[in-house]
Amino acid sequence: MNRKTTILFVLTLAACNKPAATTVPIQTATVQRRDIVVNAEATGVIEPITVVEVKSKTASGQVIAMAIEVGSYIRPGDLIVQIDTTDLSTNLRQNLADEAAAQASFDLAKSVLDRNTALYNDRVITKDVLEQSQNSFASATAQLQSRKTQVTLQRQRLLDSRVVAAAEGTVLTRPVARGQVVQAGSGGVSAGTVIATMADLSQVRARALVAETEIGQIQVGQDATVSVDAFPERAFNGTVEKIEPSAVVQQNVTMFPVLISLDNSEGLLRPGMNGEVSVRADERSNVLSVPNDAIRNVREYEVAAKALGLNADSVRAKVMPNGGGRGGARSGAGGGTTGGPPAGGAQAQTSRAELDPVLLLQGATGAAQGARQGAGGGEGRQGGRGGRGQMPDVTDAQCATVDAAMKAKPAAAKKITDLQASMRDPNADRAAMRTQMEAAYKELGVDQMVATACRFRSGGGRGGPGAQGGAQGAMQGGGQQGGMQGGAPGAGGMQMGSGNGGGGRRGGAGGRRVDPNATPRSGMVFVQKDGTWEPRVLRLGIANYDFTEVQSGLEEGEKVALMSAAILQLRRQEQMDRTKAMASPLGGAGGMGGMGGGRGGGGPPGGGGGRGN
Repeated sequence: MNRKTTILFVLTLAACNKPAATTVPIQTATVQRRDIVVNAEATGVIEPITVVEVKSKTASGQVIAMAIEVGSYIRPGDLIVQIDTTDLSTNLRQNLADEAAAQASFDLAKSVLDRNTALYNDRVITKDVLEQSQNSFASATAQLQSRKTQVTLQRQRLLDSRVVAAAEGTVLTRPVARGQVVQAGSGGVSAGTVIATMADLSQVRARALVAETEIGQIQVGQDATVSVDAFPERAFNGTVEKIEPSAVVQQNVTMFPVLISLDNSEGLLRPGMNGEVSVRADERSNVLSVPNDAIRNVREYEVAAKALGLNADSVRAKVMPNGGGRGGARSGAGGGTTGGPPAGGAQAQTSRAELDPVLLLQGATGAAQGARQGAGGGEGRQGGRGGRGQMPDVTDAQCATVDAAMKAKPAAAKKITDLQASMRDPNADRAAMRTQMEAAYKELGVDQMVATACRFRSGGGRGGPGAQGGAQGAMQGGGQQGGMQGGAPGAGGMQMGSGNGGGGRRGGAGGRRVDPNATPRSGMVFVQKDGTWEPRVLRLGIANYDFTEVQSGLEEGEKVALMSAAILQLRRQEQMDRTKAMASPLGGAGGMGGMGGGRGGGGPPGGGGGRGN
């Protein structure tokens, strides 16, 4: 076999081992109106609201009768236990005898005092004798009063030997049995023997531990439902009664106890039952919605386009209209002057996230200027910096004024909201919309930047130190510079660079975490249209585990692609293709080498490689 035949055989074998192109099936869902309910869920335990410990108030002794069992339902006045009265009766008779003796002493002291008083008036006895009889009478009086008190207390002990229920409820525990000696609880709060514990189970509550990430959605008075394992097909309605201030840490997870009051008039719920608690945090009725599976982040345009068989650059141009080229490789050793058009395809990729459209355009404009100034190349001059999109610091009084103006003129406020949503349309006339926006704010009588800062302050967030809109457009030495990334305010990314180098540096992508159910968000979907897929950027509202509210960007009846399964299948297929390529007789290294080709638009020799997959 000669050399030519060998090469032909190898090429034929390589062609046979090449993975066949596989079309990923795409499922769709119809955009339609529905009710969206946002629930905060947690596990909980049923417990009584008030537990009463039953004790004997003053009587101590042996239990001779027990009239209750665990689970007994008792009413006020019903007998609980009967304590032996033998010792109590004996003590009462002794106290009565002591009282009689004290009464006799009192009568004698009184007669002596009366006689000595008369003798002293007749000047027969001295004052000292009279005073002695007065002291004897006072002592006899105190003794008699003490004996009477002892008789009263002993009679009360005799009555308390019959322990009865003071309130209505169900017996939860009965730690005392017949024949056991109990102590009275009159010595203090913790003194005395607990005869039984009882509670009114007509009203119970569920104690749920809610994660700190969801506790902000819960407020006192919200409706809640509780499902217990004993009755899986039934939900018990309740109300959030209390949110305890102290957190509970279990397995390094911080949670807060939330108490849900429940009506248990049927007696089905019992203390200690486990269940699932669902608190209704928010809801929308008859709103346009899409499945969560169809929504992707705008920054995921590349993998989504690949899963749908679309051109990634075309998708990015539609969902990120302010972005530039794709980091080409056109800047040579010379060429280009400062301030001229960029020799390479400089990126100005902007994340739409929760940014205000006005600030978004300001940051993109400044970034584009920096790119034009800095991507020149040959002379290695330093480019300018992008716009910052800096918002003013505002006070509570300023924001209150803005809110009052919005409420006073709802038509103008709605016009501003509609304009903000419309500016996300890639084909929108942004210059005209900015003019209309300024006119609407002028009609409200508030400063546009102050209003925007107040909106960001209440939920939009702001970027960190690196989030300054853009970065330097270029570094010295045109053919050696790499891309740089800076953050946009409140989101992750104003991206600039002239694509000659490899990786770059990242500025802060910053911004605090935004509650998805409190602040409108944005997302990307793909709409089925004319046999292909059209990317759309949406304004989103509240969301639960299944669906998300659509505020703008879609029409009822349109079909959107369900992306999660398609992307998962795509990645699985890519993994299988890589595995097959590694098993090729030509060797794994050779098979993988051809997969790293650049996407940046290969320029003439002298330009750097683009971004590889």
